[in-house]
Amino acid sequence: NYITILIIAKKDLYMKRNFIYLTIFILIILVFKNYSIVLNSTINAVNIWLYKVFPYLFIMIIINDTLINYPVLQSEDTDSTYYLYRNYKKNSSGFGSIFLDSLCDIDEPSKNLILYGHNMRDGSMFGNLLKYDKLDFYKEHPTIIFDTTAEQADWKIISIFKTNTLESQGEIFNYLKIDFANDEDFLDFIYDVKIRSLIETPVDISKNDSLITLSTCSYELDDFRTVVVARKVREGENPGVAVQNAVLNENPLMPKGYYTRYGGEPPEVNGFEKDLADGKLNWYIDP
Repeated sequence: NYITILIIAKKDLYMKRNFIYLTIFILIILVFKNYSIVLNSTINAVNIWLYKVFPYLFIMIIINDTLINYPVLQSEDTDSTYYLYRNYKKNSSGFGSIFLDSLCDIDEPSKNLILYGHNMRDGSMFGNLLKYDKLDFYKEHPTIIFDTTAEQADWKIISIFKTNTLESQGEIFNYLKIDFANDEDFLDFIYDVKIRSLIETPVDISKNDSLITLSTCSYELDDFRTVVVARKVREGENPGVAVQNAVLNENPLMPKGYYTRYGGEPPEVNGFEKDLADGKLNWYIDP
């Protein structure tokens, strides 16, 4: 019955929004016979109000069968790291929150939505991202769910890489680009992301795709980062991934400081246009 549904929905933070929707829905069913128009307009109005008051009910990041199942916060431009050490209630917390870059736009989505989170020792927050350097872990978790005010979408992981934030360790790769000057700029960025990937993921990419980037601390070198990049599942596309075709990248591009400490030589880097012309990019598709 309706009461049972409401009680179940109310138990989980992620279900609170659905609880509110169910309440509205049931009330309107009881009052109106032809409720569809009233329902939609009412939910839209409530949605706008709730997002302003309880933003953590409306943006969620989920990787199934991992600890990553969290609300996503976003602060004002004036304090971009506000949620680095605050929880969704804005109280001080060593765990902080998962938060969206303050310059990203959810309503008119930025080309690359960037999320940050701590790597906690107990694996919470973005701690599980460090497991993506293992091929088996990727094969078990090749997609991400990102639920926003606009939609719930699946995203296929295209790259997992390690990178530096200190100039003393070599040239810094700017993986925090939110928007791009043109298609060429975007595809050059994808090339840079793919050539660094620890795993060659069997996911194609086009200039029309949108990205989500998850970033957390890593410890191979001081102030290192582990980064997971995924592209949005296209309309009508099968959300599944042929993970049996995924393989470890034998020589991903690393920062100079990494080779200094661990040895090895960087791969040949020719750029998107040349490698495309030479038929080396099996991940690119022309839409």
